[in-house]
Amino acid sequence: MICSCQYLSGKNREWTNHKNLPHKDRQSLGPWTLEFKAAVTLFTDNTDFFGGNTRSQDPIYSMQGHAIYSFRSGIWGSLDATYYSGGRTRINDTWGDDLQENWRVGGTLAFPVDLHNSLKLFASSGVSARTNNNYDLIGIAWQYRWGGGL
Repeated sequence: MICSCQYLSGKNREWTNHKNLPHKDRQSLGPWTLEFKAAVTLFTDNTDFFGGNTRSQDPIYSMQGHAIYSFRSGIWGSLDATYYSGGRTRINDTWGDDLQENWRVGGTLAFPVDLHNSLKLFASSGVSARTNNNYDLIGIAWQYRWGGGL
């Protein structure tokens, strides 16, 4: 499956097309589920970048890993790790000093409310970042599910 996305970058006011080529593997071992996902995000050139310049961006390569434990009550928790690298940009023939590289670790704890609703608590922290974008994150989310497979 290829995810084709198009969005407007608010910072540069430009349209960007990119393709996401994911690979996902999942293995269940009793109450444990191990997941791994690798992806490549490809960008097309913007040939009309601020007055006819050409802006290019290298692919971004990413990996995610999750170790999920499911309790009999329906509660589940996960430990997560994410890594990505790439995305260096070029305007005409000048390379930017903006190579992205980042490691993050975190966790999620989900509590089912009923068949369709659950409450999630999550947190993550930057382990290492090349572009000074390390930050800590905590959050709470309400999830509503519908459709087949419930």
